[in-house]
Amino acid sequence: MKKQRIKRFLATAALAACALFPLTGSAATIYNATDEFSVANGNPNGVWSYGWMTSGVTTFTAFSDHNATDGWYGGPEGDAWVWINTRGEEQYGVPEGWLSLSMDEGGAVPVLRWTAPQEVSGLVRVSGEFLAGDSASEDLMIFLGDAKTPESTLWSGVNAGAFNLTVNVTPGETVNFAIQGSYYFSNTPVSLTIETIPEPDVVSLFILSDVGLMALHFRRRA
Repeated sequence: MKKQRIKRFLATAALAACALFPLTGSAATIYNATDEFSVANGNPNGVWSYGWMTSGVTTFTAFSDHNATDGWYGGPEGDAWVWINTRGEEQYGVPEGWLSLSMDEGGAVPVLRWTAPQEVSGLVRVSGEFLAGDSASEDLMIFLGDAKTPESTLWSGVNAGAFNLTVNVTPGETVNFAIQGSYYFSNTPVSLTIETIPEPDVVSLFILSDVGLMALHFRRRA
């Protein structure tokens, strides 16, 4: 009977601790590339930057030009684009409301870049998908930093694909989304979010740790 009372007490204490101090930590922050896209807020636009890299996928250069409403562009020939389809119907294989990346005739690689803000350090969840888009088949890539290398590559695909990654980042670190391949018919739609993964609340961990120690103590005495 005594052991049963102790077990019931410890179970009740654990449940109470979870109710009063749930292991949720701080609320997650979600960064949405489509919802936050803009040509009106400058480049960078908050955590997002729009630009191009050389054909070797190195040396990020931010676009300085944009049209009136829906896209940033640049590169050696001025044809690399990061844009959003707000035209009311599918355009160039891009569904209404989707972002798209499009190659430059001079070989420049269009890049959508996320930069971790000062308050973000630790694990983030990177999820979304590339669609096939226009008729060309493009190489798809997600990588860290200022150059695509085997070590910096987080994910790669061809033509289309979904991704769901957990990445450890520090403030100022960049995650890049890019395509490379044919210039003609290269529009490739992309949708993505980056979500912070909160650490468990420290108070909750201490309380549950104490409950665990109490259980061990009573078990040894029993």
